[in-house]
Amino acid sequence: MAIDAFVASEETQSRVLDALKDRNVSRLQGQINDGGFPAAVQYYSDVPTPDVLIVEFEASGEELMAGLKSLADVCDPGTRVIVIGEENDVGLYRSLIKMGISDYLVAPVTSGQIFDALYALVADPDALPSGKVFAFMGAHGGVGSSTLAHNVAWSLAEVRDLDVALLDLDLQFGTAALSFNVEARQGIYDCLSQPDRLDEQLLDRFMVPYEEHLRILGTSGSLNLPERLDSEALDQLVTIVARRFPFVVLDVPPRWNDWVRATITSADDVMVTATPDLVSLRDAQNLLRHINEVRGDERRAKLVINQIGKTKKTELNERDFEDAIGDKPTLTVAYDAILFGTASNNGQPVGEVSGRSKAAGNFRQLAETLSGSQKSGKSRKKGLISLLSRG
Repeated sequence: MAIDAFVASEETQSRVLDALKDRNVSRLQGQINDGGFPAAVQYYSDVPTPDVLIVEFEASGEELMAGLKSLADVCDPGTRVIVIGEENDVGLYRSLIKMGISDYLVAPVTSGQIFDALYALVADPDALPSGKVFAFMGAHGGVGSSTLAHNVAWSLAEVRDLDVALLDLDLQFGTAALSFNVEARQGIYDCLSQPDRLDEQLLDRFMVPYEEHLRILGTSGSLNLPERLDSEALDQLVTIVARRFPFVVLDVPPRWNDWVRATITSADDVMVTATPDLVSLRDAQNLLRHINEVRGDERRAKLVINQIGKTKKTELNERDFEDAIGDKPTLTVAYDAILFGTASNNGQPVGEVSGRSKAAGNFRQLAETLSGSQKSGKSRKKGLISLLSRG
């Protein structure tokens, strides 16, 4: 499915680009152009219009309606049009919908508004709702990002009483199976190495259950397994898993390459874990800069500072990170050697070892922040509105 956009401002262009990064619409093919509706009318006088067209108008009132008539004259039947305009008027909105416009958004728009409008047009109304995908990544090795991912995955299942999938994307050194004391398999590698057979039945063969609501797709951690993953196969895997599970947690290794970049870009939320020291601050600042560049300002990654109190006399504080990065840390997790050591040795989440501990509360807090108020069986609105007519 093709989508084109003709925008009148750099801000709108940025918001459209950010919206198209969402994994639910990222497969749309198209282009973003300058010039707004005058450029669109001129361009489509000679070429067919796409499946979906986003057009920004700087006009209002009668000038806007005249511009829409000019646009309708060059639109092919079946093209669905989203209009971005400056006038905030309910009467205008109703008039545009009666004309056949699919949606009208008032500038300045957010990437979320554009995504919702697009998703309503391109989503399959018979498809199952897609779950939320959360990616966890460390600023560098040893900061406890995997520990955070595993415990938040378990906490999501406990807090929301919904099914959660945990995918360990570190084929060579992944620890998800060890963290839950389940059978270590090459499950995720087997899924990715045969994408032509990738379906729900294959997933059932390799996903290992932990309690009622948590399923783990882990790895044996063999050095014979490759370091790089097939981006397309991984995207296909995450898409299939997200159709079955309300929440998907990705444990991403601390690297920066094509498949990591693609995974981080398309996730619903990204958590970067750092420790309170200068090296970690530098690496977190660098990593967050790259992540936020590809995700956009409205989809910025969240920062978690782990192991607070491990080196009290020399460690940096939250303000140091906020000043350097520009964002306040979403969460801080205190260092507790006995608690985390016991959980690791037992192959249990921290919440099972000590449900009333501060760390267990931290993980529940982050699980609640990420999951919001989502309930089982609740899906996005998927209504399709009428098409742009020629008359």
